[in-house]
Amino acid sequence: MKFILISLTFFVGLIAIVNSQDFNGGILVGISATQVDGDSYGGFNKAGLILGAFVHRDFKEKIAGQIELKYIGKGSTNGNPKDYGYTFLYDLRLHYIEVPVLFQYEIIKNLSLEIGPGFGFLIKSVEKNEQGIMPDSKPFNKFELSGSVGVGYGFFERFKINARFSYSLLPIREHAGGGTYYSNKGQSNKVLEFILLVRMGKIN
Repeated sequence: MKFILISLTFFVGLIAIVNSQDFNGGILVGISATQVDGDSYGGFNKAGLILGAFVHRDFKEKIAGQIELKYIGKGSTNGNPKDYGYTFLYDLRLHYIEVPVLFQYEIIKNLSLEIGPGFGFLIKSVEKNEQGIMPDSKPFNKFELSGSVGVGYGFFERFKINARFSYSLLPIREHAGGGTYYSNKGQSNKVLEFILLVRMGKIN
């Protein structure tokens, strides 16, 4: 948690420096709905927090770029364990610091499409079953490369709401049995993100 706070404080300070005629930035907050492909549990049942900051620059009338630094919670769960007729719990929590680099194109006024890679750094993972922490679980990769696509809508000059889908381009860890299936080399994060962005500083 201390690392998260230091990172976000640094990035917010950077926003104050770069807010100028060419750059603007602000803070963001949201929620994630996630699952892990390859763990046998379907559905976006795991909710997580999103908290961070961003720097934005307009390049042309309809084209812009944005870099973010954010904490995002990912993972997986089997939902209601009593659905199985007995108590069975699976709960995976993955805590990432992530840096998305986004290309944005404005379709119509205030409505834009975006696409780009995300560079994630795993700072903590917790995997549990009904007996508690799973000590023999396979380790997760410390680095995640993901790709995301989304849509954003701006309103009241300073605010923007954003919905994104992201998916791991590289496995986050091996499958439980260690096997691979053609291009499927391991487990992957699949994430829906719902974010509110707030611009700080002077509005030109």
